[in-house]
Amino acid sequence: MTIKKLSKLFFIKKQIKQLKERINSISEISSSSFKDNNVHTNKVSSPVENIAETKIKLKDNLEKKLKKLYDEELEIETFIDNIDDVEIQTIVRMRFIDLKTWNEIGKELQYDRTSPYYKIKNYLEKHKEDEEDNEDDEKL
Repeated sequence: MTIKKLSKLFFIKKQIKQLKERINSISEISSSSFKDNNVHTNKVSSPVENIAETKIKLKDNLEKKLKKLYDEELEIETFIDNIDDVEIQTIVRMRFIDLKTWNEIGKELQYDRTSPYYKIKNYLEKHKEDEEDNEDDEKL
């Protein structure tokens, strides 16, 4: 995990909200009843059927994007939940979930403003090294 990836959490949540709103705004069409009644042949469909089919495809596409975003959110949240150092976990939550500035975090935790950043940076670098060591062990 990287600081850059953790920083994506805010925007992932925003995109999830936007996609859910878009999906809800698409008029409700029963894709199963439409597909059952429409055998795909070479005949020309009516404009209404074309619009319905396009809406179904659009909704399916948006739902796939939503699923990917939920997967990313879950990966980041799981990482945060599995941080074994309570201090680091608190800093990560304050920064990437509560969206506090490094100054605010430092002040609240009675650190210099740069200390929380370097604590996270060092933790992530060590965590990355541990992961690489585990991968090397698995190859043996």
